[in-house]
Amino acid sequence: MFGEILDTLPRMVGEVISITHEVARFWAWIISVGNAIVEVWPWLLINHDGVRLVSSIFFGFGGLVVSLLAINVTYRNNFGWKPLVLLIWYGKASQLGKHVLRCRFEIWNRRKYPLVVREIQVSFGPTRLENEDGFMPNHWSPTARGNLGLRMPDGITLEPNQKMPYLAEWDVHSRKAAVGGKKPVEVWAHVYDPKNDSSYVIHAVSRRRWWVGKLLSRLKRQMPPMP
Repeated sequence: MFGEILDTLPRMVGEVISITHEVARFWAWIISVGNAIVEVWPWLLINHDGVRLVSSIFFGFGGLVVSLLAINVTYRNNFGWKPLVLLIWYGKASQLGKHVLRCRFEIWNRRKYPLVVREIQVSFGPTRLENEDGFMPNHWSPTARGNLGLRMPDGITLEPNQKMPYLAEWDVHSRKAAVGGKKPVEVWAHVYDPKNDSSYVIHAVSRRRWWVGKLLSRLKRQMPPMP
């Protein structure tokens, strides 16, 4: 336990430093805006036309923000929210020399129309899975990258506001096989949207990240290819 804390301490310190740097940059921008307002303020007191111009700009910007919020609320009321993967629990069970890796999760369709799930992959963190029999459709099987995959050629239809529970489990021979730890447990699901005729990947990770890291993970998110 103490060794894991020492291993993660440099990363945590680096994240704290990066976030502190971002906060400092934000406050520096706030101060620069304040200084600009202080410099312009005497000119605004003398020029009434300038005051009217600035007030018109601010009122126009405020109206634009309200309009965008109204459009977003209307869109959500008509189409719903993006589907998500909810990670319930994960772990390893050992009994009579048998070791099983397990991960329970749910896929939620928050849209107001049906969606189709065609493929799921689960990464148990540092443990890479192997299977001599190869990949089998409609069954949990290890993939080329060592994840546990479930490919459904016909797809599973999720009705509006419906959830689909899953339990991914696989037997391993080594009792040293670990779940989670330094490398988190992750779940990917490939979803087809018939209304927009598009496919995308939804993703869940076992541990929380700083908002900067979470943003970067969204930008580079992709599903590992199946064999």
